[in-house]
Amino acid sequence: LPTACNQRCFGCFMGQDKRQVPPHLIGPFPSPNEISEVCGFLKDHGAKAVVYGGGGELFTWEGAFAFVEALAHHGLRTVIFTNGTLLSREDVDRLNTLEATLIISLRDTVETLHNAAVGHKGFVDSLQAIEDAVEAGFHIADRLAVEIPVTRANEQRVLTDFLPAMRFMGIVPLIEEYILLSTSPEEQSRCHTFHESRAF
Repeated sequence: LPTACNQRCFGCFMGQDKRQVPPHLIGPFPSPNEISEVCGFLKDHGAKAVVYGGGGELFTWEGAFAFVEALAHHGLRTVIFTNGTLLSREDVDRLNTLEATLIISLRDTVETLHNAAVGHKGFVDSLQAIEDAVEAGFHIADRLAVEIPVTRANEQRVLTDFLPAMRFMGIVPLIEEYILLSTSPEEQSRCHTFHESRAF
């Protein structure tokens, strides 16, 4: 889906941080009929869920909820990667009734560092989305995860702050290695090497 993003996360694999969005993300959204046709095809071929991840923020699209509802109508569950900043409590409740799974992205456990990494003051909004999802019971059904990329700068906070907090709250911690290869030496210096990644 050609969804825009309201953040500019450092090292975005889709180039959103450099405003270099790939051509397949610039274009018309599929029509409701096209979405229905694709859903039918997926269901006919045994799919149980659709993962929306990467490329942008689903909830910048005015058709996001209609998309999730169309998937649910076809018996498909939705797994959504989101930064959570655009979700109200009512939105979270609506997604809960549709049995969506949320994977909410953080970039650090410190507000100023997170905001600097995403180019947007969204840390508090992301935390609010996590809190709303917990209050709605997503975590009880294992439908809530929080992802965080590990960098040289945040690896200690990921281990001593993030991981224990997620375990305490019953949220799935999605800790991912953050290795950039095709980018500038300055950007690469923020990431682990493969050797450091194995050690971590």
